[in-house]
Amino acid sequence: MRLSDIMEVLQHYQSSEDWLRVNNESQDGGDTLVCREDVLLCMKFNLVWNDGKPFIRLELTYGPTLLSWADIPMASFADRPSHAVALQTLLRRLPTSN
Repeated sequence: MRLSDIMEVLQHYQSSEDWLRVNNESQDGGDTLVCREDVLLCMKFNLVWNDGKPFIRLELTYGPTLLSWADIPMASFADRPSHAVALQTLLRRLPTSN
């Protein structure tokens, strides 16, 4: 699939109901959301540590290909961004988005 095709899917499927949460079996504070329209399109949330401080790492992937990522500082797990905020953050980091 071309990046333009992926961007078209992302433009049409931005609601939280368009994404299916998949349980993270490793229990490391992470999460994966799968696009219901194309299950190869995933948004991943993972807890990472940078310089001793916790961050949420957001990743947008299509199959094994990493399309976009961002680290967001957090003070607690309640600070985790909503699916909509995460998606907009990742879309802004794509080279073809404005």
